[in-house]
Amino acid sequence: MGMRSTHIVWSTLLACLSILLAGCKSHTVTGAAFYYPEGADHASAQYRVFVEMHGAEGQAYVQFSTKRVYVSVFSSEGEELLGKEYSLSGGDVSADVEWVSDGGFVLYLLECSGEGRCCAACLLTGSV
Repeated sequence: MGMRSTHIVWSTLLACLSILLAGCKSHTVTGAAFYYPEGADHASAQYRVFVEMHGAEGQAYVQFSTKRVYVSVFSSEGEELLGKEYSLSGGDVSADVEWVSDGGFVLYLLECSGEGRCCAACLLTGSV
């Protein structure tokens, strides 16, 4: 094969690959970890709350869209005490936990719209 033929083959392959990849959609995944007692790290925590948030495919995470939220609570021994999935609509969604008693907690989801307004919703209260 000549130099020109090789160039045409690679150009064609690159064009086909570009077309295939243009159809692939991705989404943003973000999350947070919270440890009890407050101030503990992963190794010393009695309880661990993990929140993972998945944005809509093909959209910026901060855009108003449907998000999937996964919540897991684990003991210090690694036993899963709770595993739940939620679906919600919002813009820039984040999470926070308030420890209210010995193992009691409130999970808040915070949503901020593009206009700078924020609101909080209590998603889950529980005790472990």
